[in-house]
Parts: sequence; C-alpha cells; structure tokens
Amino acid sequence: MIQTDQAARKQELASIIDGIVTAYENRTASTPLLLRPVISEAEISPVAAAIDALPEYQAVNGRPIYSGTGAPVLTSELLARKALGWAYGGVPQAIDLLFRVLSTETTKAIQRAAVWGVAVNEDVEILPGFRFVPFDNLPETSFKEHIRNAAQELADGAVWWSRRQFALPGAVLVKEIDKFPYLINDDTAFNLVDEFRETARVISRVIESSILGTSLVTAYWMEYEDSSIDLSRSENFFIWDFAEVAPWVGNNTAIEINRIAEQVAYFCRLEEAWRSHLSLASERFRLSLCRHDLSNRALDLAISFEIALGRDGSGGAISWKATHRAAQMIGGSISERKEIRRKVKSLFDLRHKVAHGSINIGKSSDALSVITEATAVFVKLMGRYFRHGKEPDWDTIELEPTCRE
Repeated sequence: MIQTDQAARKQELASIIDGIVTAYENRTASTPLLLRPVISEAEISPVAAAIDALPEYQAVNGRPIYSGTGAPVLTSELLARKALGWAYGGVPQAIDLLFRVLSTETTKAIQRAAVWGVAVNEDVEILPGFRFVPFDNLPETSFKEHIRNAAQELADGAVWWSRRQFALPGAVLVKEIDKFPYLINDDTAFNLVDEFRETARVISRVIESSILGTSLVTAYWMEYEDSSIDLSRSENFFIWDFAEVAPWVGNNTAIEINRIAEQVAYFCRLEEAWRSHLSLASERFRLSLCRHDLSNRALDLAISFEIALGRDGSGGAISWKATHRAAQMIGGSISERKEIRRKVKSLFDLRHKVAHGSINIGKSSDALSVITEATAVFVKLMGRYFRHGKEPDWDTIELEPTCRE
C-alpha cells in the first residue's frame, strides 16, 4: 500500500521500477540492444498503478503540459513509460525527475529564432525582452548541436538553399520567459509561443524591406532551461519561416545592431491599420526577392510599390502615383528625386511589357538592372515610411518636397 509520506512513496515506487527493470534485463540479456523488444503492457501496468495512487499525480491527472511542439496529457501510463526509460540513467534519478514533473507548474523557457541572411557581432536588445545574439554565443544545447552538425558548405557560397541544405545562421533572436506555464490551464503557453514567432516575423520583414533588400529565412524553437522535463523532447523540432517560394540566401550580411533596433522601433510605433498595410507591401516585396524568374520578380516588385503607394484610392494611373510619390516620400534634391522617379518608372514600363506579353525577359541584364535599382528604391521608401511615423498626407507631400535642395 502506498504510504502517505512522500519519501516512503518514492521508495516504494523505486522498488517497483527497479524490480521491473531488473526482470526485463534478465529476460533480454542475450538479445542485442537494438533488437530488444519494447517493454510490455504487463510490465508497464504495475508502475502505472503505483503512479495512479500518488497524491502528487492525482493533483495533476489529466492536465496537459507544454512539451515539444504540442501538449501531451499527463496520464499514469505515459509517466510509467517515461519513468521506466529514465530508470536506465538510475532509478533514484528517475524517481526524482518524475516527482519534479508532477510538481512543476511554471518553469523557465527560452524561445529562439535562428536567422539566415543577417549577421550580428554582439548581444543587443531589439525590443523589451527580445535580444539578437551571434549564433556562437548560444549555450550548448541539443538544438545548437543539431544546427552545427547539419550545417554544410554550399557550392556557391550561399548560406541557405533549403531546410536540409544550409550553412550556419548569422544571428539568433532570443526571448527568455522565467515563468512559462508548463502545466497548462488555458491558452497562455500557446499565445506566448505565437507572440514570439509573430515578433520574429515582424523583425525579419523590417530587415528585409527597409534595411537589406534581400531574403531572410528563420527557424523557431523553444527549450526549457531544465530540458529533462520536456517529455516530448524528441518531437520538439524547428518551425521554419520563409516565403511561399523558397529563397536562395546568398550570405549573412553584417548590420549594425542599433540600426535594426531603430527601424523595428519606428515600425512598431506606426498606427495599427497603416502598419498592417505596410506589412502587406513587405510580404509581396519578400516574395519578389525569392523569385528566380525575372518576369515574375518584376511583377511582384511592381505590386509591392502599388500596395505601398496607392492606398488612398484617389484617381490617376498607379504608375504615375508610384513614380511621383516614391520620389516625394524619399525626398532629396531635385536631381535625386528625378533619379528615383526614373528608376520606378523603368520598373513599371517593364511590368507593362511583361504583363501584356510584349517581351520575354529571360535573363536580360538590362531587366535585371532595372529590378535591382527599383529594389533599392523600395528599401529606401519603406525606411522613410517607418521614420515618417504615420500614413502620408499625399495632398501635402505631393506639393511640398520632404527635403529641399
């Protein structure tokens, strides 16, 4: 009979587990390790029954825990299987771990997002609680080891081809949560994970659209500081984030970390509706960066300008709006604004020819030059939008340059 004293309960459970492990070892001693059968239901049942009688278990029976990328429900059978597995590292240690799982309501969790395409050389806070760190500065964990072991030198010097072919990332976004809900009462745990992923997504889009003008790829994961209580650790895997067209990431470009923090802060201060609209433009721009076919790249880039510059619904050709508004919003001297207008106009001329089938771009160097120049203009435009801090009043901006000669 399970006694009321916890130490006695631990001892009795340890005796049951030790007896089953010893009997299993004796039964399979002549069988090679990899060929041994799984522990039978008859061997699991006594351990499950003993766990089922524990008051510590009864207090949490049927509650889910956040583990891996899901929420397994605590049952005596699940815990019995885990305890028998842990026992190979020592029965006392297995018992202690079991009781730690049963008594843990909250624990420290670390959320991370590895980023390919950008490089940082120091630990800096980007937003309250969110830090960018170099990959080498991460503590040694199973996820870091997995990335390091999977990383390879790619033939063209790129850093990311696919989910199975990549070099080391250049930066990692990190957020630590001291009291992450291990035992789940509501959707708080899932909301915290979603919030981190959304923040990482926003930071990546800001870097792509207003600083670099090149594609980024992100892989998210979460680990407990005490990894031993992650019951589904083997099912904890990366959640990848990249455009619907898989990008080719050429290198990890070094950026001043303060510049990232500044642009993210500008973006987050925008009014929600305007921020959401610019996010649509950034998503389409992101897709243009991933296109391998120049015709599709030109079309997506032109659509990015249309979204960013044609929101007011006023009359007039969108190409006229895009060329003139981009020049006025970015500002500069008359000659600089004329050059911006020329580059955007060249893109829309190219778009018109592609859309109406009058040319086949192929691998035209002239078309690539037009797209490259317009891409740089879009990056400047988005950066200027973020710094402007609000949706433009085009009636004013179209009549008054943002920067005088």
